[in-house]
Amino acid sequence: MSQQHLVSTIATELSLAPRQVEGALALFDDGNTLPFIARYRKEATGGLDELQLRDVRDRAQYLRELADRRAAILASIGRAKAQPTPAAGRAALSAPRGGTSTT
Repeated sequence: MSQQHLVSTIATELSLAPRQVEGALALFDDGNTLPFIARYRKEATGGLDELQLRDVRDRAQYLRELADRRAAILASIGRAKAQPTPAAGRAALSAPRGGTSTT
């Protein structure tokens, strides 16, 4: 999943501006902690509070892990057979891209 698609998906799901999500993810990806971002980097996140930041972080982690699992499954299918059947590949790629967050 591309970074732009990740930002767009999370922004839509959480009803946030894409620039807020992009700023928050950049800070998390740089290794900053949730309390630090919430207290000292409000300008980069457009004023997201700690709960919103937690939701962004958790949803990004879930979607990234889902994309990794999807890729591993496709690779596994490819190893089991020389190439995945078109039907199997289409089924894996058309599967839902993550359900609603339970957090």
